[in-house]
Amino acid sequence: MSAAPYNVWEVNLDPKWARKRLRLYGAQDRVLEQFYKKLEVAELSMQRHGCAKQLTGASSMASQCGA
Repeated sequence: MSAAPYNVWEVNLDPKWARKRLRLYGAQDRVLEQFYKKLEVAELSMQRHGCAKQLTGASSMASQCGA
């Protein structure tokens, strides 16, 4: 057996790489949270203005809202 598999595990278990993975997953969570907040705000706005209750795309939203 070569030493390559051991080195791979050594790198993957290094605390520096663990911090990088944590930052990456945290960033993904923040992006998804922002997306869902914007989606919720758009749905509330559409409901207030009497538009369609589902987001189906920019062109259909504009036509349903009378724009």
